[in-house]
Amino acid sequence: MDSLKSLYYALALDQHRNFTAAARDLGISQPALSRAIQKLEKDLGVPLFDRKKTEVTPTPFGETYLGRAANILGQLQEAERELHMMRGMKIGTLRVGFGPVYVASLAGPAVGRFVADYPQIKLRISTGGWTGLTQRMQSGELDLYVGETSALEDCAEYKVIPLSTQSGVFFCRPDHPLLETAPARVEDLAAYPLATLQLPTRAKIFLQDMVQVEKSAEGVVVARPAIECEDLFLTKMVVANSLAVGLATQNVLRSDFEAGTLRELTVRGNRLATQGGVVVRRGVTISPSAQAFINYLSESDRQLGR
Repeated sequence: MDSLKSLYYALALDQHRNFTAAARDLGISQPALSRAIQKLEKDLGVPLFDRKKTEVTPTPFGETYLGRAANILGQLQEAERELHMMRGMKIGTLRVGFGPVYVASLAGPAVGRFVADYPQIKLRISTGGWTGLTQRMQSGELDLYVGETSALEDCAEYKVIPLSTQSGVFFCRPDHPLLETAPARVEDLAAYPLATLQLPTRAKIFLQDMVQVEKSAEGVVVARPAIECEDLFLTKMVVANSLAVGLATQNVLRSDFEAGTLRELTVRGNRLATQGGVVVRRGVTISPSAQAFINYLSESDRQLGR
């Protein structure tokens, strides 16, 4: 503890550059601070500060020591933060990411229960496609995220807690021409823009006839238009106001189908489905608050599938 106290004392003196001001900030007497710094310098065998009439400045030895001291105290404060999170969830921050389908279906119930049971925990929620969420997880910006996980099957860095499978459906506005000849073939969809959220590889393979370029009867290369959105609401608005065909999951479109604002478009051979889950870093201890949130997600997912 004496070594840790010495770090605080040295950093306070560096901040104030004055023994009296630093001692006042630390709540000790000026002579006590002076003796503590002298003892520290004696123990280290080098002078840490140059004493001048108007101020105290760090020596080259002091600059090196103070830089290390600041890093050490920063790490200790981070350790204390983590311990607070683990001690009864009385304080802490939980950083959660949601893919667009899951923010529409699971975020409300899970977040609602969590904040009701643990109001002391600050909850930070991010949304985006699975690529962006994975990058944010990798950079340490997220504790967990909920999204499409098929791309992580062979990734040793992450652990996936599976959620139930949700069927993918095509949808369009109520007066779309394709509804007159439904069920449609995948090839039939190629004449219209495709509006989707970020698609996993297996969905792109299924839809490759729609998104690749083709030659027209005159031999002209024609690009098949596609619209990729990170937001489900925007995807639905695009479809409702154009001849675009959308693709999402049945559960997040149910209310739109019931209201008649959108219609499901049956497509032959459609076997698309989500492969979603909760993603955490492998080898990293899951905090109690994160585990509680995962439990609420799993329970909300089960209720959604009933």
